[in-house]
Amino acid sequence: MAVELQDRAGVAAGSAAASQAPRGSVARLDRWLLVAILLFALLLRLRGLNSFSFEQDELYTILEGRDLFAVDLAPGIDGRPLYYLLQHVLLGVLPITPVGLRIVPLIFGMLGVWATGLTASRVYGARAGLVAAFLVAIAPWHLHASTYARYWSLLYLLATVFFLNLWLAYRDENPRHYIAAAAALIAGSATHPSFLFAAFSASAGVSLIRVDGSHGLRLPSARAWRLLWLPYLLFLTGAFLALRWTSSTSALQNWGGRGAAASLRLIPAVVEWLGPAIAAAAFLGALSALTGGRERRSWGAMAFYGCAGALLLLLFASTRTDVYADYAFPMVPLVFISAAGLLYQFYERLTDRSGFTLGVATAVLAASVAPATASHLSSGTRFDYRPAFSFIRDTSRNTAVLTWPVIVARYYAPELDVRGLTMRTSYLDSLLVNDRDFWVVASITRYGMVVDDDNTVSNWLENNCTLRFSSEKSRWDYRVYRVNVHRCQAETPTAPATPARATASRP
Repeated sequence: MAVELQDRAGVAAGSAAASQAPRGSVARLDRWLLVAILLFALLLRLRGLNSFSFEQDELYTILEGRDLFAVDLAPGIDGRPLYYLLQHVLLGVLPITPVGLRIVPLIFGMLGVWATGLTASRVYGARAGLVAAFLVAIAPWHLHASTYARYWSLLYLLATVFFLNLWLAYRDENPRHYIAAAAALIAGSATHPSFLFAAFSASAGVSLIRVDGSHGLRLPSARAWRLLWLPYLLFLTGAFLALRWTSSTSALQNWGGRGAAASLRLIPAVVEWLGPAIAAAAFLGALSALTGGRERRSWGAMAFYGCAGALLLLLFASTRTDVYADYAFPMVPLVFISAAGLLYQFYERLTDRSGFTLGVATAVLAASVAPATASHLSSGTRFDYRPAFSFIRDTSRNTAVLTWPVIVARYYAPELDVRGLTMRTSYLDSLLVNDRDFWVVASITRYGMVVDDDNTVSNWLENNCTLRFSSEKSRWDYRVYRVNVHRCQAETPTAPATPARATASRP
């Protein structure tokens, strides 16, 4: 009898070892795939470190990081100081070059890819983590943010850390997760006020799922109040009082709004950045999670209400202050994780769970953003004014140049007589009478001239000036980044010259 029991035990141990071997192999394969995805993400981002010209805000980063609270730029950094405090230190160490300014956003961007994969793997499974990491690795929006000398890739990373730890804390009531969520929430709010839109909405979403997984209001526990919400309320109170005492509350508002047209374009712009297929997959993934088990239902509520609430709050804010699609970036981790979750839930329902099937589904979704990804890698997601300034320099360098943004012109063409382009026809009429000859460098998007929603200045240029030069780089997506150069003279030729078109050489 004893021998028989020993034989059975040996057989059972052998079976267990045999079943563990494949699982161990799968785990090793998943780790190597994650490493490959991270290396691929890094490779895609290296081009943006030095290949693209500076944008307006990147040049502002130099000034704001150098001068900090004494910067002569509205609205100032008082309402978003964290990234600039970091840059202030780095400006004394790193060179003020595209690589020197963009290396830190690149590091934050790579950490964001890894954190997205980690979060998806905790919510859905290891393979979902690989899908989510891959989607972020090739995402044009995240590619842009990862090599853009601003705080966006940091906001994405902090948002991902906050969402993961908030979800875990409400699931397990682990003090560690509450503390980590509080740290990410405070750091994100100190980086940019737009962080609050996604954070508040996601927190409201997770509070609509009770402990047992049923739908209903769940009030914060005593531990949640003690370790997360009270510390955050104290931070907000202290920050607001500091702004009041220094008469800097205006730093929380970015001018007074860009008008109804900009508000109406806000959500379509966010969908364009994400890609319609990714946005739709995220929507369906969040809804699908809401019908799943307790843990996934909690995540689904966080993702669905986090995104919907953030967009609604941004729309409301756009009636009071200038709001851009970038302000939705803190909610984007919810999008990619939910999109990956949709594919993984489809994978779970398969009788034969083949990694090949999941890979094909991921490839199909990735193909939907491939044109935008290729366009970003080829041309960047920005205006390049350097060909326009070269044309003016070679044609008539002593003639005044009206353009916006001025800081870019002064950086790339300091020898030209650069002036700010005021979007008023009365100003242009006066200048035409007094100066009689000047250049206008206009930025053209799919919707028309930038900062000219009613086409007033565009019509004036068409009636009073001659289009002399136009440059844009080849793209395969919906975006347009065209730079037009107009020559405005009091006595225009009877037959306008045919504009020269140039495809700017890649830097």
